[in-house]
Amino acid sequence: MNGYLLTIITLLPIAGTIGLLLVGRGEKPNENSLKWTALLFSLATFIISLALPIGFDKAGNLQFETNVEWISAFKLGVRYHVGVDGLSLWLVILTTLLVPLALISSWNSIHKRLREFLI
Repeated sequence: MNGYLLTIITLLPIAGTIGLLLVGRGEKPNENSLKWTALLFSLATFIISLALPIGFDKAGNLQFETNVEWISAFKLGVRYHVGVDGLSLWLVILTTLLVPLALISSWNSIHKRLREFLI
């Protein structure tokens, strides 16, 4: 699970985007359902990112690393490679914290093109 923690943190907002595209379709979408969907996905991402410092080894270099071959059909050597070091660990947590804070702070401010703003 630790090897895929960064992948989950990366892909969960994409799942939230898909959720926002599916929720509240119609001429007049329900603003609250859109807002709560975005907030729940961003909070889930933040909560999962809190597992990073728990398993982090200060003595190591790149951690929570995933390095897999991605596109192998054309032998181009394209790989999916993610990992965090001591500085980027805190930047990931800061980013995942700021997104729900930004959504909460704009809760009653955005009314036009709300879905686009939340995505």
